[in-house]
Amino acid sequence: MTEHIKMPDVTPIVRYAAGVSQTVFAYPFPIFASEDLAVYIDGAKQTSGYTITGAGQTAGGNVTFDAAPAEGAVVTLAREMPIERMTDFLEGGDFSALSINNELDYMIAALQQVERENNAMLRYGDHETPGEVELPARSFRANKALGFDGNGDPVAVSLEGSMAAPD
Repeated sequence: MTEHIKMPDVTPIVRYAAGVSQTVFAYPFPIFASEDLAVYIDGAKQTSGYTITGAGQTAGGNVTFDAAPAEGAVVTLAREMPIERMTDFLEGGDFSALSINNELDYMIAALQQVERENNAMLRYGDHETPGEVELPARSFRANKALGFDGNGDPVAVSLEGSMAAPD
């Protein structure tokens, strides 16, 4: 019997600067299937040219590229799974520990994914009353910088003048 996957307290993303001829990159967090791992090189999502091992393993695994990414390229490996319910338990049906453990593990993995995304956002502090959080319209903020008004709310600021230059 294979050991059940555990969901450690981890951030499900890792970034590397590729070394000379480096083809193997580790991801130190569990994924359920190889499709749950997104692979990026310099921000461009890759869909082929690599093999993923370690799916279903608590400790994670490796991504092995067919050809080494360019030296210094940023390789990002991130757990990106669809957030969906996978199991339905039927009234009076079988209720196995494995089924509930798998469902709970998937929920924890989804929460870790959302937490990772939320931690990268600008946000108000816990003890501050939030103000306006919607950005100005795209047409209004084009070629402008993000600034803050007297209330601390986001506004589009002109790049002209002493503050900054467009180039």
